Amino acid sequence: GRVSRVDRHGGGYRVWIAGAHYPFFIPDRYYHHDRFRVGLTINLGGYYNRGGYYDYYDGYNAGVTSAGALRGVVESVDYRRGTFVVRNDATGSFVTVIMSRRQEDVRPGDYVEISGDWTRSGLFEAYDVYVDAGDGGRW
Repeated sequence: GRVSRVDRHGGGYRVWIAGAHYPFFIPDRYYHHDRFRVGLTINLGGYYNRGGYYDYYDGYNAGVTSAGALRGVVESVDYRRGTFVVRNDATGSFVTVIMSRRQEDVRPGDYVEISGDWTRSGLFEAYDVYVDAGDGGRW
């Protein structure tokens, strides 16, 4: 769901997801402002705690922490490293995206819509990239 609110609470944060009855509690050690921004669509796992919230368990996994989507303009591309930088439309921040497969057609100035996963290091690992360079778009 879409993150609608984030509040500091105790040793972590309460993250409100549109449509969920209760917030998710994210411990400080798993919270990163780029992964849990208001307006970002993410998938979270958790179990209900009698304290009135869901305990977040997705962050305890070894690999990827949460899924999401990004939209914005490509600022730069590093083909050698397989990364590009996008200015996120939702927040205006710059996000480094790791390409899961070589995207030779991603160029600076392109408007992209990206589906992928946030890594623990705050990078966004793309698994689908839709490029709209004014030519009707391409995957």
